Amino acid sequence: MTGATVTVDPSGEGTYYVSVDNRAEVDALCATDEEYIAMKLDFIRVMAGVNKLSVEEYLRRELRSGRSVIQETDLYYDTEYCVGVFGLDADGTVTTGLARSYFCTETFAPSAECQFIIQEVACTASSIEVEVGASDASVRYYASVMSADEFSSYDTVNEAVSDIIFSAELFDDVDWSDPSYTHTGRNRLLFEGLEASTEYVVIVFGISSEGEQTTEAATATFSTTAA
Repeated sequence: MTGATVTVDPSGEGTYYVSVDNRAEVDALCATDEEYIAMKLDFIRVMAGVNKLSVEEYLRRELRSGRSVIQETDLYYDTEYCVGVFGLDADGTVTTGLARSYFCTETFAPSAECQFIIQEVACTASSIEVEVGASDASVRYYASVMSADEFSSYDTVNEAVSDIIFSAELFDDVDWSDPSYTHTGRNRLLFEGLEASTEYVVIVFGISSEGEQTTEAATATFSTTAA
């Protein structure tokens, strides 16, 4: 994943709300500025509840005033984003119209040259075993699997990789500096707990000890057998 710096410099002194979102998702959900603002107000109410705060308490924490420099992280590579800004006070009253700006994140540039080969060893109704080979034995890599349907929801394989890294850190407590979580050279890898008669995509990519993707990703598609 990558990041960006967003600067907001309003002409007035009131408080405002800022959101950075994938442009394609915004365009799909909101045809007008009014729909965008309504969507964000709904989001604010939901997040206030999640954090067990009143809307006013939540907004006091989230609203900005004056010039703001915002460091956005966990953005997809080579993706257009929408910055939406509108005036909002702590009571939840909208005080200005919507201002939008757009930017595109950088294209992923691998820091290591390594190609991966993914070959089938065995597929059962609930598992897929593969053999992975790397052209550079010094490159540490990570392998994951997802259904072909889920994989098809991503615009690029690097978007899928970004979510794999994020989920591994959040849900599996993966420490990328611990070599037990990654591989080098040639390895047999077993993915279990899969659905029968389902197409899956195995994804392999180089990763650094800081959790940064280092190579282009390789993919291969396999199917589990009938139960």
